[in-house]
Amino acid sequence: PLEEIARGVLPDLPGQTPSERKRASQKAADSYSRLRRQPELETLMASGRVLREVPFVLRGTERMVYGAIDSLIISSGRAVAIDFKTGKSRPEHRLQMELYLEAVRFLFPGHEPAGLVFYPQGSPLRVQPRMDRPGHPTQLPLF
Repeated sequence: PLEEIARGVLPDLPGQTPSERKRASQKAADSYSRLRRQPELETLMASGRVLREVPFVLRGTERMVYGAIDSLIISSGRAVAIDFKTGKSRPEHRLQMELYLEAVRFLFPGHEPAGLVFYPQGSPLRVQPRMDRPGHPTQLPLF
């Protein structure tokens, strides 16, 4: 059934054969299963209120950044942003999570922000908010 769900949400690509579509569905289902079975993720998802696809806007002096956090877990003074990637860790994943943490800081004041990027293989990438001085997160120098 998971593979059937994946097949239902994957787009039909021009020129894609039925066997290619089936392989893509199997790969998507396998990646999802490996992500979801990670013990740390299971524990986090059970530890608090889970919000999905949390929209945000960060405004700088000359531009705005729009986005959505895959999952956000709110529990006892913590706000943990979760992102899921299908490939291997890349430097821009950290920057993306730093943006998410900047948004979390404004969306949930009084909660300690933390971020995890989960991959189908290997350990998650742990990201803490940038600080301009101890205890004070700062706007990222993107604007």
